[in-house]
Amino acid sequence: MTTPPLEPPPAPAKPAGAGPWLKVLLGCAIGCGVVAVLGFLAIGGGFWWLVSPGEQVETGRVVGGESVGVIHVTGLDDDPGTRALLTRAVVEMQRASDRQRATEMPEQLRWIQEMGRAQSGGASGLEMWIPREVTVAIEPGEDGEPAFVVALNLSMFPRLIRTMVRQIARTADAGGPLRESHRGYEMEVFPEGGALAFADSTLLFASRAEALRRALDRLEDGAEPGPMAALLEAAGSDRWDVHGALLDHDGSLGDSLAEMLPRPARPATAAEPAPGALEAPERAAGATVGVVESPPAAGDDPPAPAVERATFGLDVVTADRIEAEIRLDCASEAGARAWLARLEEALRHLEAAHGRGALAAGIAGTVEGARLRAEVELTGIDAWLERAIAESMAEPPEDGETE
Repeated sequence: MTTPPLEPPPAPAKPAGAGPWLKVLLGCAIGCGVVAVLGFLAIGGGFWWLVSPGEQVETGRVVGGESVGVIHVTGLDDDPGTRALLTRAVVEMQRASDRQRATEMPEQLRWIQEMGRAQSGGASGLEMWIPREVTVAIEPGEDGEPAFVVALNLSMFPRLIRTMVRQIARTADAGGPLRESHRGYEMEVFPEGGALAFADSTLLFASRAEALRRALDRLEDGAEPGPMAALLEAAGSDRWDVHGALLDHDGSLGDSLAEMLPRPARPATAAEPAPGALEAPERAAGATVGVVESPPAAGDDPPAPAVERATFGLDVVTADRIEAEIRLDCASEAGARAWLARLEEALRHLEAAHGRGALAAGIAGTVEGARLRAEVELTGIDAWLERAIAESMAEPPEDGETE
């Protein structure tokens, strides 16, 4: 007896009219998905293009053999001390601003200020503008006045800034910057004498157009670092947030450094009346001699001892402490000891004039031959900063009112 062959079961019947429409719907869904993905990629790519730093050159390349001074800043974008100090400054400015508006807002609504302050995240809005690297090169000018070149690498938005600067330059009136091409770089030359350009996404600015042209030449041709490289290495670049070196090229470095130091006020003389004497002579007639916050006249102070080379470094350790080191190569041991005395006096004046019990300055100096090495520490910065910001943003008293 033979078994009949088995027949396969019949295929299920397709719903009438489902085939073409289903294909159309699937095609539309796939097409919309592809368009959405491409749109997200385009938006994300555009945002990344605006935010990311892109190609940047090393800022130290603007330093050349003729440079007589260099200031280098690096690593601030991820330095905890700098972030803490910046956050503290922003928070104190917000508090001072809130105190100014406190009288205008009902007490029941002041919680809005506290909530806005908490949501602001301190300095989060400003941290994106902290540069990754900055180099300032100082060069002697033809007329005796120094020229400087600044190279700046931002952490975010350099492409956006470059686009905005060029757009502003294109739409400027006749008194705006003039466009110039040099070695393939587009320069914006200002009527006052300054100029700026971009090397990829690195911003270059110079106080004089010819100084910027020389810096662009160094970017293209390369340049020997000259004596500044050795001085910067001596400053210990790995330790400091900011470090620099200055070289005496015309005998004026000592005087220039002396002008930067804080000095005590000097008593007013008959040729220079106390403040208020010119506005109200009848009130000042019987007043005692006042104090004038101005530099001493020429000849009042002994000339500053000559300095051949100077290096310095500065580190923002925390929001409350800053450490620094100063090294001076003087012409003699007596000059080095005189400079140590000047630094000690300047720090004492800084405490007395601005510290008000909060800011404390310490210095430990050593003299070896004609070389001075001074370690400086500033503490109490957060309390001083709080007071300084509150006073600077306080509303002045009205006429007839006393503080």
